[in-house]
Amino acid sequence: MVFALVFPSHSRLLSERYFVNKKLALAAVVLATTGIVAAGVAPAQALAWPSGGRFVISGTSGGGAVWEMNETGIFLAYDVNDVLAGPPYPNAIYGDDYLYCGDSNGDGSDSTLTEEANGDITIDCQPNVGDLWEGVTVTMHYRLFAESSYGYLARQWAEIHNTSGATIDMAGSELYDMYYYNDNSAGGASLYTASDGATGFDLEADGQVWLVSGNSEPNNVIMGAAWGSPCKSSEFTFDSSYYFPSSVNVIAAGETVNLVTFVNMVFPAESTGAAATAANETALAQAKAEFDLGLKGRLAEGLTPGLNVAGWCGPDAALPDTGANTSVIGSSLAISAGLLTAGVLALVMVRRRLARK
Repeated sequence: MVFALVFPSHSRLLSERYFVNKKLALAAVVLATTGIVAAGVAPAQALAWPSGGRFVISGTSGGGAVWEMNETGIFLAYDVNDVLAGPPYPNAIYGDDYLYCGDSNGDGSDSTLTEEANGDITIDCQPNVGDLWEGVTVTMHYRLFAESSYGYLARQWAEIHNTSGATIDMAGSELYDMYYYNDNSAGGASLYTASDGATGFDLEADGQVWLVSGNSEPNNVIMGAAWGSPCKSSEFTFDSSYYFPSSVNVIAAGETVNLVTFVNMVFPAESTGAAATAANETALAQAKAEFDLGLKGRLAEGLTPGLNVAGWCGPDAALPDTGANTSVIGSSLAISAGLLTAGVLALVMVRRRLARK
């Protein structure tokens, strides 16, 4: 039996080697360009309005958090286990009327709801026309943040747009923030601290931009709320409520005023005074770590970089809202960039070898 060894021609060998290596190199490039999605996070999901406007954020503390909403916004907040007393309308913006979520005769259920990839829920209300002031359209946006080590955070963002064609001055109906203290927190056992360091039950004063309130007695939600950042504290005044900078009440034709407030809930781990005090310390830590820095980090999620928000410094985030932690996005981009570089280098090397042939 005779065996014959058959070799491909030199040109054929080069051709096959080129196409095999080219395919490998191109595969690396394709992998790199799709790596941003593969190494990143799942896309956001559309949601339906929950029964009774009862939004539940899953979590370990308190079994999760409940934010109840209707046309007036967040009107009640408490733990899923429903054993802790929380205040109504924990941190609302007012003028001559509510800043409604959509039609004042509706219930907010026509809003656009999205569950972000990191578990946050965003609620974009339909515009409300004329209830705050004739010629003014208000569009409310809410973000219910996923549980963190600081508790459960919610953000309220109001876009107040002058559509009248002339300057509007809302003198006599100035915009203000009403922070409702936990009703069960009044008295000598109260745990109150303001952004300027003041403590005690009657601590309200001009220049304060956040408050933390609670009770060393058990079964009370510890609440933190913010309506501005310390860098703009001189612009806020107190008179039964905290008033936003006076400039927000005069809106030029076609201009928009943006207001942002936050409320943070911390649930004591158990029904003891010590647990309540520990929860209060957590709420204070959150205020100092986040509220004091202005619209940065997660507080700026979903806000346009450079947006002019009255009473706040920021937002100055460089990335658009994706519902993902920026560290996750950064690592995904780094991985993808590495793959892209490897793919391009492989293709260049193949071409150089062919050129030498």
